[in-house]
Amino acid sequence: MTGATGFTGGYLVRALVEAGFPVRVIVRSAAKAATLPRGVQVLQADITDPEAVARAAEGVRRIEWADRQMPVLAAIRERFEREQPLAGFRVSA
Repeated sequence: MTGATGFTGGYLVRALVEAGFPVRVIVRSAAKAATLPRGVQVLQADITDPEAVARAAEGVRRIEWADRQMPVLAAIRERFEREQPLAGFRVSA
């Protein structure tokens, strides 16, 4: 998930954790990630770096994009659909 330390993303992370879902987030600032619930897997990376996002997405079935960088989303979605087709994999915003 991206945007996990923001207003909307923060609520979404907490709701997912409370519902029992495993959550992995990409953050720019490890310090801000300290406020996330226990059990959230935190990866520090730049979401505009396709390789970093690809590494963060290894083994996931869904990406929640709770971030304002929507032009980046289109590029990431295109790359995953082309290079890493996974059964049930979805990028959603």
